Amino acid sequence: MKMTIIEIVIIYLALGTPLGVYKFASLPDKFTGLSLLRTTFAYFAWPAAAPRLAYRIAVANYDEQTFMQKVEHIRGRIESLAFAEATSAEIFEFREIFYRYTGLTEAGSSIVGTDHITHLDEIGVIADPAIAARCSARRNKNKISTYQTIAREDLIALVRSINHRDPEIAGQSLDLAAMLNDTATAEQLYELLNSPIMHETHRVTSLAA
Repeated sequence: MKMTIIEIVIIYLALGTPLGVYKFASLPDKFTGLSLLRTTFAYFAWPAAAPRLAYRIAVANYDEQTFMQKVEHIRGRIESLAFAEATSAEIFEFREIFYRYTGLTEAGSSIVGTDHITHLDEIGVIADPAIAARCSARRNKNKISTYQTIAREDLIALVRSINHRDPEIAGQSLDLAAMLNDTATAEQLYELLNSPIMHETHRVTSLAA
């Protein structure tokens, strides 16, 4: 049974629909004619657009995996330096603070003012959806920032309490803050790492060893 031209066109467009919908859903609140043109191109010329999209997704997944590997390496290194002979409760407390700080810091940096929202009634009636989205995103960012500040203070307090075991603990924590682009935490950890008390403690520990 031979397929007609119309059937071939229908199948072709059907295969391009998921890509076209994905591109359209990815458009910002105020899209331009160029972005709409790119969406139309992705729909009608999906054989050319699909490989590029697949590559971008693969790169994003690779970056995410690499990031998590670095986080896990830092966590594992701190545990080996500070909690080699610790109890399960102490290790659990460290991991809770470590992952809470990492997660909140990453979440706070990922929120932008053009995020889409679905419940406008939660923030009141606003005529412009773009303004409503920015207001909602700002409110969410403020909430996360509050909890992230608490997590930062908990992390720094923990590092202060265990860094006498090995000065590299502060260095590893500093690497984590730098990787998360958290300047405030990085500055405090840098001061801790270079404080005279820390150097004296390291000298005494080295002499005792």
